[in-house]
Amino acid sequence: MLTSDELRAQYLATGSGEAPRDHERLDLIREVLAGEATWTEPPTHVVGGVLAAVVAGGQADTDRRSPDRPARWPIVAAAVGSAAALLALLVSTLGVLDNGRETLLAMTGTELQVGASGVAAVRPTGSGWWIRLELTGLAPAPEGSYYEGWVWSDDGEGVSIGTFHLRSGDDPVILWSGVDMEDYLHPTYLGRRTVAHNSSFGCPFSCSFCAVVAMTNRRWLAESPARMERVLGRLVRDYCVDAVQMHDMDFFINEARVAEFSGRITPLGVRWWGLGRIDTLMGYSNATWTAMVRSGLKMVFSGAESASDAVLATMNKGGKASARLALDLARRMKSFGVVPEYSFVLGSPPDPAGDMASTFEFIREIKRVNPATEIVLYTYTPVPMDGVLPTR
Repeated sequence: MLTSDELRAQYLATGSGEAPRDHERLDLIREVLAGEATWTEPPTHVVGGVLAAVVAGGQADTDRRSPDRPARWPIVAAAVGSAAALLALLVSTLGVLDNGRETLLAMTGTELQVGASGVAAVRPTGSGWWIRLELTGLAPAPEGSYYEGWVWSDDGEGVSIGTFHLRSGDDPVILWSGVDMEDYLHPTYLGRRTVAHNSSFGCPFSCSFCAVVAMTNRRWLAESPARMERVLGRLVRDYCVDAVQMHDMDFFINEARVAEFSGRITPLGVRWWGLGRIDTLMGYSNATWTAMVRSGLKMVFSGAESASDAVLATMNKGGKASARLALDLARRMKSFGVVPEYSFVLGSPPDPAGDMASTFEFIREIKRVNPATEIVLYTYTPVPMDGVLPTR
């Protein structure tokens, strides 16, 4: 009886026999491998240029693509700097892949790294081509060097799609083609070249007004501090980013993660902003606050929501949320030189007018405690929910 791997190999080779569960992906690979253009060698001047760059420790002069030209590219992952390896995808053009779905492409090593191989998952998106590389037989690039992803057109024009080094373990390599990073860098109160980043997804709390609860069912998945450091390091190194807005649904859920992150990014010299709960941040140690400030933390957004603890309870804020803690955090953040950014919901039932009046008076009290506090106002707006509406 054949193993699952043997069945897949047989199907990939012949297209017959028992179809594996992932036969659709195998069919796509067979379609690409069957094309005559798949086996066409890259243009001589391209290979020569990359090899010359590897030897010289520089970068091949192959970025001659016209910005108005359609992107129909085969892919090459090439080493530059002191690393010496070259991988080439066995596909001549991405034009055949423009079908809106993810496609797998087989890769094999060139004479620079004969034992290297891998698979690239390629998918067109509204922001360009998303490319994931899973590589084997390719050693991590030495410190101070890196591999660089390249794509080539049929007539030999090439463009870089980013770098990677494989020194971070088993994380897949994610590259993009067709994205102009300058479109995503803007001047803000934090810096001249500010970028947005999400280091986690989800939130363990269940505030009744928040759409995140239905999206994530109180689950939270976060990047490691080491990965966050690598991402921010690349943004600083490659794109001269000087500020980051951490747009996590709640960045400060885990104090140990935030403390390690702060220590890791301090040498980068960036300024950053994040969103977190008032009660969570009040529970942070002074040592963690000091580390965050040293790393460049300038402002924190928090949902104060109301001057009334009873209203906070109806919102299902959970934790130890209270109006008093909002005042305490504003005072504490003033001592660390971090600006609080508090949001409030105006007009909560059962007394909307009274709630609005008490909230504005509470905001004035907060401003007396910490005049730098930024205030964001929302209005209470009922929305339809699942269930049966009561009848009279």
